[in-house]
Amino acid sequence: GKVIRRQDIEPLLEHEGQLLQPIIRQAFRDKFFLDRPEDYSGILIIAERVLQTYLLQLLRHDMRLTPFTLVDTEKWVGITLDVEGLQVRTGGIIDRIDQIRDPEVEGGVALRVVDYKTGGLPGSVVQLERLFSETGQKEHYYLQTLLYATILAQQQGVPVTPCLFFVHKSGEESYSPKLTIARRTVHDVRPLQEDFLEGLRAVISEIFNPEVPFTQTTKIQSCTHCDFSYLCGR
Repeated sequence: GKVIRRQDIEPLLEHEGQLLQPIIRQAFRDKFFLDRPEDYSGILIIAERVLQTYLLQLLRHDMRLTPFTLVDTEKWVGITLDVEGLQVRTGGIIDRIDQIRDPEVEGGVALRVVDYKTGGLPGSVVQLERLFSETGQKEHYYLQTLLYATILAQQQGVPVTPCLFFVHKSGEESYSPKLTIARRTVHDVRPLQEDFLEGLRAVISEIFNPEVPFTQTTKIQSCTHCDFSYLCGR
C-alpha cells in the first residue's frame, strides 16, 4: 500500500546494485540453504549474478513508472464458478498488484496484475478462444494472468490491466508487459471478462463430463514442461 518514488529506487541501482547483494544472500539463506552451510560456488555464483541482473532490470523498469503504489505481493485471489450446477472454486497467487498512472485506461489510473516470467518469450494471441483450445506455453501464461485480472476486476470494480512481465526481455525503455489479443493491447480486462469466463466454464464442464475421457495431448512439445508427465508416461 506504499507509494514508490524515484528516490526510493535510485540507491538500489547505484554501483551496479551493490545494495542488492545482501538481500539476495538473505534470500538464498531463507529459501535454498536453510540449515545447511552456505557454499557459494559453481552454478550458485552464476545464479546469484543472474538474480542481480534481473533485479536491476526490474528496478530500472519500475523507476520509469514512478510514482506508483505497490498494493500487494504474493496475493491469493479466488472465485467460485457455477458450471451447470457444479460449484467450482478456482484462482491462484498473483505475484504483484500495483496501481499506476496510465493514459490508455479510463480515468487514467489502473490496477495491474503482474505475473513475473524468467523464461519463455512474450508474444500475442490471435484470438481469446485459442486460450481454451491450445496447450502452448504462451496460451497457458495468458490464461493464468487473465484469470487473476478477471477475479480482481470483479472484486474491485475498477480497470485492471493484466501484465506478463518477462524480466529477461525488459531492458528496453519501450518494453511493455501488457497482453496483446487479436492485435489489440489489453489495457482493461473488463470488456473481455464475459467471453473469458464463458470459455473457462466450457473447459471446466468438459473436464467434469464423464462422457469425455481424459486423453493425452497430441502436441508432444507441451509435455516438455508439464508437471504431470511422469504420471502419463510422456
